[in-house]
Amino acid sequence: MITYWVFYFLLSTMAIFYKDTNQKIFWFTIGIILSVFIGFRHEIGGDWPSYIRHYNEMQYYDYVSIFTRGDPGYYLINLFAYNNDLTIYFVNFLVAIIFCTGLIMFARKQFNPWLVLAVAFPYLIIVVSMGYTRQAGAIGFILMGISLLDTKKGFYYLILFVFLAALFHKSAVLVLGLVMFSKDGSRLFKFIALSIIGFGMYNAFLVDFQDRLIANYIEAQYESSGAMIRVIMNALPGLLLLIFRNEWKKYYEDYNFWKILALISIISILLVNFSSTAVDRVALYIIMIQLVVFARLPLLLKNHLSISTTTILIFLYYALIQFVWLNFASHAPAWIPYQNILLYDLW
Repeated sequence: MITYWVFYFLLSTMAIFYKDTNQKIFWFTIGIILSVFIGFRHEIGGDWPSYIRHYNEMQYYDYVSIFTRGDPGYYLINLFAYNNDLTIYFVNFLVAIIFCTGLIMFARKQFNPWLVLAVAFPYLIIVVSMGYTRQAGAIGFILMGISLLDTKKGFYYLILFVFLAALFHKSAVLVLGLVMFSKDGSRLFKFIALSIIGFGMYNAFLVDFQDRLIANYIEAQYESSGAMIRVIMNALPGLLLLIFRNEWKKYYEDYNFWKILALISIISILLVNFSSTAVDRVALYIIMIQLVVFARLPLLLKNHLSISTTTILIFLYYALIQFVWLNFASHAPAWIPYQNILLYDLW
């Protein structure tokens, strides 16, 4: 458990004493450190046995038949690793690189990049990236797309990266709706492009799994442990965004884009009791609302609180979240103690 706290306090300290740095080599180094921390974990996460089983199942596939199963992007990496005796750690490390690349690209576009990493650490990094490998890869690609939205071809980048995300987890197609709220392109063109690509991706990734998705997420009404808490974690920054919308519009031009996520995060509270697992899965792709709102909040509140004071309050809030999760979450024992295969023999 101490490893998680050391990482969190280091990230939070950097956020509190943040000095602007745009050196690519610096952020490249941070990305590698995080990728090693995530990717070379050993027997960490509640789904660790399942991912080992998926990796061993690659003996029954080739580079053609692998496309007959869902999430072919992720399983192509597994197949390549299995055929070359690279082990599950290669798979996890490569997906970790995708995830961390997206996270850092996104962080560097925010008011305080270190605060993005600190906010991400207690749940998005510890729980999601180390527990849900496929979704982590999908989220990494989505963050890449969103970080490029302010570029000349941001609309097309978002479509491309959502497509790549869907190769890792089919549920990422839900993010396609955000395309409608990017700045580029006419509404008509966006609607046509969204309809064509959405239909194609649906047929490619979802149609064969439709019955199973309905059975698992709607009809069965599966309970997802802690779903309400995770939804509230998204709804709080969503509410803050709406409250301080005037300040947001003063500094940023992307209010309409993030407003949609804010509204979805709040509405999710009303829906979680009807289908907690479905809402919980969607919440994974809304979690970026936490990153962007809390990273910008010190700037939005600077007329009321000093930037450092707001940063410290955010640090304490997420320290509480990490403490509660590590000590009281039902699945937390699967993450404790932290083990890394690079140090496993030493231990």
